[in-house]
Amino acid sequence: MQTLISKLRYILCFVIISAFFLPSYQDISGFTFIPLAFSSTDDQSEISTADVFIATIPLILIPVSSIAILVRTYMRRQLRQTFKALPLICLAVFTILLFLSLRTIAGGGMSSLRILSHLREGFYITAIASMLLPFTKSPYRRKVKRVQEQKAEAA
Repeated sequence: MQTLISKLRYILCFVIISAFFLPSYQDISGFTFIPLAFSSTDDQSEISTADVFIATIPLILIPVSSIAILVRTYMRRQLRQTFKALPLICLAVFTILLFLSLRTIAGGGMSSLRILSHLREGFYITAIASMLLPFTKSPYRRKVKRVQEQKAEAA
C-alpha cells in the first residue's frame, strides 16, 4: 500500500495524459478536438482563429502540465501546490469556455445538465485525476527528510 501511495503522482499523471486520447465530448477526444476546431474556422462562420486558440490552449495545457509534473517529480524537484493543481485549473477554464460557447451557439437554450449528458469518460477520468493530483506527496520526500536528519545528527 505504501508503494502505491508513493507512486500515486506518477499514476495520476499518466491517467491524465492517456485520458486526453479517450472520448471526452460526443465521441471527440481532446486530441481530435484540436484539428477539428481549427478546421471549423473559415471566412463564413463566426468562429475566428483567435477564438480557437483561446479554446484550445487550456486543453493543450492539461497533458503538457501533467508531463511537466512527471518530469519534475522524476528529477526530484519540489512542486508547489499551485503547479500540481495546474491540470485542474486548465480543465476548469476549458470546461467554462465549453459551457459558454455551447450556450451561445444554442441561443441560451442549452442547460448545464444537458451539456453534462454529452460528456464522456475521458472528461470524467481527467477531472477525477486532476482533482486528486494536488493531494499527492512526493515519493522522494521521506528519503530527503531522512538524509537531512542523518546530516543533522552527524554534525
